[in-house]
Amino acid sequence: MIRSITSYLKNATHLYQASRYLPKYLLSENVKEKQLRENDMLWIAANADDKRCSIVEIQKFIQEEPLLEQSPIRLMDLGNNYFRHINPRKKKTMLQLLDAYIDNLTQEETQLFQDALSIYFDNTYQGKEMENLTCEEKDLPESLLWHIYSLMIFDRLSSHYARYEYLDQFRIIEYFNQRDKQKINRVKYVFTSHPTQPNSLTQLIAISRMLQGIEQNDYKYLKYAAKLFIQSNKQRVFNKVSYIEESLIYHSQYLPNLIKAVAQAYELGLQNPELYFETPGTWLTFDFDNHPGMEIGIMTFTHGLTIDLTIQQYKEYIAEAKLEDNEDFKKILELYQQALDYSKNIRDLSDKFRVKKEISLEEFYQQMPIFNIKKIEDQINQILDHILAKNDDSKEYFIALKLKKLYSIFRLTGVLGQIRLAGEDLTDLNSIKPMIKNIFKEISLLNANGQAADMVIIANFKTQSQYDLVNDLINKYKVQNVEIVPLLETFSSTNNTDSKITMIASSDTRQRDGLILTELRNMREYKRNPEKYIYMGQGITPERGGGPYTLIHTKYQALTRAQRKRHIRTIQGHYFTSEFASEDVAFTFLLNGLSNINYSDDFEPSYEYMDFLFELDNVIGVPQRAMQKTKEYNDLYVKNQVVRTMVESFNFAGSREIARPFESIKNQRAIVQAYCNSDRCSFTHPELAYWDRVPEELINKIATYYYNNHPHMKYMLYMYALMARRCDLDFAKQEVGLDSTNPYFQAIQKGRAALMKILDQLGLGDNSTPMIAIWKQHLGCQLQSMNMEVNQKFSTFRTLNQLQLYQAKKMVKQGILETDVIASQRKLRILQSTLANMTSFAGKG
Repeated sequence: MIRSITSYLKNATHLYQASRYLPKYLLSENVKEKQLRENDMLWIAANADDKRCSIVEIQKFIQEEPLLEQSPIRLMDLGNNYFRHINPRKKKTMLQLLDAYIDNLTQEETQLFQDALSIYFDNTYQGKEMENLTCEEKDLPESLLWHIYSLMIFDRLSSHYARYEYLDQFRIIEYFNQRDKQKINRVKYVFTSHPTQPNSLTQLIAISRMLQGIEQNDYKYLKYAAKLFIQSNKQRVFNKVSYIEESLIYHSQYLPNLIKAVAQAYELGLQNPELYFETPGTWLTFDFDNHPGMEIGIMTFTHGLTIDLTIQQYKEYIAEAKLEDNEDFKKILELYQQALDYSKNIRDLSDKFRVKKEISLEEFYQQMPIFNIKKIEDQINQILDHILAKNDDSKEYFIALKLKKLYSIFRLTGVLGQIRLAGEDLTDLNSIKPMIKNIFKEISLLNANGQAADMVIIANFKTQSQYDLVNDLINKYKVQNVEIVPLLETFSSTNNTDSKITMIASSDTRQRDGLILTELRNMREYKRNPEKYIYMGQGITPERGGGPYTLIHTKYQALTRAQRKRHIRTIQGHYFTSEFASEDVAFTFLLNGLSNINYSDDFEPSYEYMDFLFELDNVIGVPQRAMQKTKEYNDLYVKNQVVRTMVESFNFAGSREIARPFESIKNQRAIVQAYCNSDRCSFTHPELAYWDRVPEELINKIATYYYNNHPHMKYMLYMYALMARRCDLDFAKQEVGLDSTNPYFQAIQKGRAALMKILDQLGLGDNSTPMIAIWKQHLGCQLQSMNMEVNQKFSTFRTLNQLQLYQAKKMVKQGILETDVIASQRKLRILQSTLANMTSFAGKG
């Protein structure tokens, strides 16, 4: 006879709920009933004919069952349903992060966080719609703004993990394993600094720690990391950091995760990762192109740091396998220690010269130790080959094989520096600056011990004499194993040297030349020098050649052979502190990017297509560039005190000199121009102007190329469509306060309308399939996200813009009244940091 579990609980166990310990957060009655029903099923199983569990055992199990606690964030969500629209996979990670965060808040802070949840997810504040708030109510307390910032960070991080639904990893790996070796396209990622890092170095450390807690499923550690994150918010100071601080934090974040991501790909079946990945590069502390604060000794410190980080990761694999006492691995560990000692010695030497000022420059050079890293690497490889020769399928064999694969990519140095020098400093060997001579001395000593750098990049390259001078310096100072790479930064420049690589600064010159001319530079250089690899300078946002991953991967379909066969590209600033903040996220980034570089055929631009682009550029690009040189165009932004305040405030932190006064938009750094021309500042863009001048003949050519699935035209149209949607000129006029009577504002307005008409005719309007996907990703949503989630995220984005505009307007008023602006400036920069983290949604591959 099957008895009721409810009766059993009352009569048999005598467990009275009133006498039991009650947890802090209890389940609703409905959930309790669900537990009873589940216990009923257990009772039925215990009384079934096939009795594998006695009544006594099941009774004991039920007696020991604790009440299921409700998490803090779910309790706060009761009656609010904040997360109703969110992708379930993303929601799971977000709730983990939020629970750890709330567990570190006081009761008062928790109440304020409830307000942040309402603003972020419901666009309401204390029961009122955000758009109905008075000016005074929009002046939210700083602590509330930090909660909103934290929500943006958690939203971004949880979005990264939800990307796994987009990743068919085993299909990709199988494709790579079957690919003809002659057809493989390799990637070399180069990590560069970023002048406007939106997160402090301490915040970056805390974010990385939180991700480690999630990936190791360690809530205690996650809670600790969340506490560190909260503390880093409270203590945030918007100051410029030093190069060495950037180097220490950035390399410590991305390099171990990069190694682990490649190891993960190998463990999941990628047989020959070394065929697909080159040794990565870094500009951090190697970039001497007009960077104030650069000094001799920091290259040495970074080289020692990357050796240490790389070897520690290798040691971790040996320790995990418990092979420290194995005779062969003991020899490897002894060799590691020799390299680690060298790493420590050169970092200490750098500190003695730079920080402690205990030795002179000449003593720094004289005391540089002589050490043969290559010999250590060879000895390690010999031991690994000895282990692999046994081919016995043992644990030792598999660890040795993994290390062998990783060595072939990362060696003991992890990354290789790329020295960038200002082209204007390279005119005459007899008048060369002492600093440049000292740079070559330092890198010569380092490379003699074991390769620390592999490239010398000539910024703003113009003449063969610059190339010859660098070659003379390399020969004079006996620098080994480096190649010279001219960096083209103007449309008129070309590379007629015998270099194997040409670098094109697409991210910076995009602000000066526009999309069409920037793309034409790549095609023209490829046509002139088809045998040279093209090294791509690629930024984060769409204004700098980045953008949502669908847009980036569309661009990959339009890469020439010079850009694809050996795909060398920069990964800048907060992009890589986002995409390489954890092993799993880095793995997703690498595999998706690599697959798109290898799936597509090489793009071969025809002269006919290039002539068409030149013709289109003459119609819209030439007047756009002329417009940006006029006083009226400059006045549109510089004389708008709100834009001026946001631009000057935007130049916080980072690796560059303090911001220049905002007197001319064209004289600002390219990344500041990109910020001004975005949906985080002016909501305008010069490349939207003059599309009304495009004749019907050219419109028909655009349509023909697009309908014939021309990969490059598809990328360009996607980019323009996203640009047109992001730039809301009504918002620019009404909220930002741009002068709508300015002739160039009207040119942008008229051109945008004409462009949108062309896009609609091509089926690329806001409701088209490609643009829905790109818009979702731009806002940090998934392809499967419902419209309600997308609309909610856009409302949040718009609310944050309105809040930052309020703080900017308040600062303008305070400046007029000569009152203190410090509190408002902090709030503005918190909001700018929050919105800048939106761009981190855009990456992937």
